[in-house]
Formats: sequence, structure tokens, C-alpha cells
Amino acid sequence: MKKSTLIATLFMAAMVFYGSSCKDDPKPDQPENKGTLKLTFEFYNGENPMLWNDVVSIDGVNAFKIEFLKFYLSNLSATRTSGEVDKLAEVLLANAAEPLDGMAFSFKLSPGSYDKIKIGFGLDSLLNASDPVQFLPEEPLSAAQAMYWSWATKYRFVRMDAKANENGPLGSSNDILVAYHPGADEFYGEREFINPFTIAKGETTTMRIKIDLAAVFNGPGGIINIPTEPQTHTEPSDYHISVKFIENWLAAFSVL
Repeated sequence: MKKSTLIATLFMAAMVFYGSSCKDDPKPDQPENKGTLKLTFEFYNGENPMLWNDVVSIDGVNAFKIEFLKFYLSNLSATRTSGEVDKLAEVLLANAAEPLDGMAFSFKLSPGSYDKIKIGFGLDSLLNASDPVQFLPEEPLSAAQAMYWSWATKYRFVRMDAKANENGPLGSSNDILVAYHPGADEFYGEREFINPFTIAKGETTTMRIKIDLAAVFNGPGGIINIPTEPQTHTEPSDYHISVKFIENWLAAFSVL
């Protein structure tokens, strides 16, 4: 065999070996080398866990039942112990009416130690200026999600529709129709949840986040008196209620 032919044959064999070995050696950023962070949001009324369709008593009313609840989460990230920041998601839409997965989200992360996660509540000005017709029906910012105000060309950051009764049970003529729909660029806020956790390859780590309904109506923004302040659509006449609601909403989340 000629020397040049032998060199060419050896070179081709080496390339075949290198290619096959690369296929068998996944890169660190490939899904099979990652673990999962599962983030769940769970409703409480003070210290008491709540299920969808539960009727509870809160400040100012004897009976309160949520009938529709969606809310936006955006610009989510996780910070490693080393200080590196991993982006989790740009925007998510939680739906409390789907208790199995409507308020649970999973993210792939590289194995290692993490100190905290950061969550934006609502939408920043860029996201809030999105055109809902550009999204598929199942996407968070789609008009099909019933979270967009066409008259205001903006999104509702939270949509909570409920029924309440000040003194008696639900189901009477005294029921109060409740609708809290805050949504404005200035209502976007971020929270850091410092809660060290470890991600292991092929395993799931769960972080549970509490939403305290009692704190939504009695928090740092002030008390929302449901009988006299049952609704807000972020209009001038009820803007002050939106301010109270969103300040309380941001403070109502904590790590379980």
C-alpha cells in the first residue's frame, strides 16, 4: 500500500472514531445531563391550605369563593451559589382552576447548588406592550387566555373573579360580585426567594411557594374592604384599589 493511501485511510478511521465518540459523550448543556426544578404555587388562607372551590372567611366577609383566577409570572431566573444566573422562563400564566398543573412549572437546570430564584409578578413594559394576536391560543400572552384588555391595549396582571357574602352563606341575593383586575406598567414587581437548593442530574427538586389569600386583602398596601371595594379594573375611579391589591399581592408570596 502506498504511503499516501495509508495516511488517508488512517485519517478517515480516526475521524469515524472521533465522530462516534462525540455522539456517545453528550455535552453538559444537553437535557440528559440536567436535573429539574419544579416550582409549585399553593393557596392558603392564613395558615390553612386552600383547595379550588373552597369557601373561606376572610377580612370583612363571612364567605368568599374564587371562581376564576389567573396571574402572570415573568422574567424568572435561578442564581447559583457561584453567582451565575440561569434564566428559567420569560413569561408564564398560572391558572388556579387547573389544580394539577395550572400552578406548577418545571425547568431544566444544570446540576449544582443554587441560592435563590427571582420572579417578576405581572409583565414588564415590553411584555405588556405585546400584541396578543401574534401568539398561539395556548401561549400565555394570547388573546385566547382572556387576560388582555382590548380597550386599554394592555394586559391584566391578575384576574381574580369571586363571590362573597358579608354576613351569611353564599347563594343569596346579598352575594357580592368580586372582580380584581390590576394591570398597568407601574404594577410590575420582582421578588427574590432565598431558599438554597440542589439540582442533581436526572432528579427533580421541588420548591413550594405559598400564596396567602388573607394577606391579599390585608397587607402592606392596606386593607381591602370587600363590601365597599369589591372591584377594580384599573380605571381612574378604582385605581386606588388596584394599588392596594397589587402591593398586597406581591407580599402574599413566600416559600413553604
